[in-house]
Amino acid sequence: MRRLALLVLGFGLVIAAWFFSRPTADLQPVDPELEDDRAAIAAASAELPSPLSDASISKRGSADPVPVAAAALAGPPFDARNDTVTLSGFVLPAPGTESDPSSTWVSLTDRLGKSRRSKVNSEGDYSFLHVEPGRFWIRAESDLGGMARRVIDLDLAAGDRRLDLQLGSSLDITIEVVDLVGRPIRSSHLFAVATSEEPGDWLADDTHAKQSWQSNDFGATSSPAPVLGRVRLAIRPPIFVSLVNYQRVIASQRVEPGQTKVRFVLDPTAPELQNGRLRLRLIDGQTRQPLAGIFVSMTYGVGSCTCPPTSVDGIFTMPCVPGVLDLRVPSMEYESAELQVRIEPGVETDLGDITLGPAISISGMVLDDQGQGRETLITYDMLDPITRAPGYQGIQWAVKSSADGSFQVTAIAHRIYRLRVRDEAFALQSMDVDARSGSVENVIMRVARGEPLIVSSDDRWPLVRFDVLDESGVLVISNRPLYGPEPEKILLTPGLYEVEVRVAGVLEGARRLLTIASEPVELVLP
Repeated sequence: MRRLALLVLGFGLVIAAWFFSRPTADLQPVDPELEDDRAAIAAASAELPSPLSDASISKRGSADPVPVAAAALAGPPFDARNDTVTLSGFVLPAPGTESDPSSTWVSLTDRLGKSRRSKVNSEGDYSFLHVEPGRFWIRAESDLGGMARRVIDLDLAAGDRRLDLQLGSSLDITIEVVDLVGRPIRSSHLFAVATSEEPGDWLADDTHAKQSWQSNDFGATSSPAPVLGRVRLAIRPPIFVSLVNYQRVIASQRVEPGQTKVRFVLDPTAPELQNGRLRLRLIDGQTRQPLAGIFVSMTYGVGSCTCPPTSVDGIFTMPCVPGVLDLRVPSMEYESAELQVRIEPGVETDLGDITLGPAISISGMVLDDQGQGRETLITYDMLDPITRAPGYQGIQWAVKSSADGSFQVTAIAHRIYRLRVRDEAFALQSMDVDARSGSVENVIMRVARGEPLIVSSDDRWPLVRFDVLDESGVLVISNRPLYGPEPEKILLTPGLYEVEVRVAGVLEGARRLLTIASEPVELVLP
């Protein structure tokens, strides 16, 4: 009995010794998706014995050698998996810009469009853990200006990799706006855009205008007078820089290569700088009485606002910036009025009486490929009844289906709507629902597994946008931007598709055909 007790005690000591001496990776498994966790990044970076590059020597002053004993004690980088590598490094700011690591981030994208993102820490370091071998597109960017792009191949044989990045200088045009005697002019609705061609009087909702709005970065928070801000160019001059009062073009100037500043001299009393005004009255379609306390929503191409409710007389009036706005009257008690109107500067636009009938809705179920209800996001937008094109400025609203897959879209008008299921696990699905005759029930939207379409652009072609249409001509993807060569993944059901490509000022409406079958399809645009 004593011998048995000694054997048990000895076995327990062996187990205890194994438990306290096992590797840290067994005690602290790391989720591969938590690459942005600063504590995990700091722990991993501290164990990296990799030598510093020439760039890091210039940043930190000198490269102290790593003692052999310290390197031996450090051991391999912390990683709970042996089939992945760690990618780390630091990011140098663009020449002539302020160093602020908190405004800098690094993204890592694989050939199938799966992307991971890491914020740079206070020392300028970044790290990605558990990276599977393969080719990756790396992009580093700072909110203060500057970008770096690299393509890198990672493999297990080479082990962990260190890559230091130097941000390149941005192409910025400083915008100054003064009155006739040189005093600064500022307005929350004044900003600048850059276009490859000179615009007309309006930057309305066309492809060229969208290109300009989304591709230029404008900031005016810390600019000294009379600097209104800056335009960050995506393409090199010659280009046109325009000063805009929301969508009304006030003035344009051609910018030549090497030019870094544009000054606009304006008369503050000019009509183009004034706001317009909108007026309407809401009427109950059955009683013909004015509707008081009804809220009106106005949506612009750059944002939306909920305005004050109608008065006791059902009247809504409000000053508006010049341009095209989408007007909605979302109400649970009445149908939604949905209108698009252009506001002229210095002019009141009176829409008169708008009659609202009883509320209508669209309801149904979302089912997965097994026939089970799916909790997911459904977006919807109004269509033009003739062209079936989206009737608004690319604006969509959204509802979420419940756990059993049921959904209901409320506060809509007697119009045709396109419903889309937005689910990362399934292919893009859309359905057109005609609600012109009233509420529609028992709509069944089925989601299906799809195959990846991997889309990227040649980095010689900035500002690429594309549409994808199925074989019936239905717009599956509308005005999708590609801001660089990094691949993007889109799931599509098998079938024939047409891709329409646009490059601002260079290419308009080029078409390509493709077939989605059982394997990923890679497409380089344009």
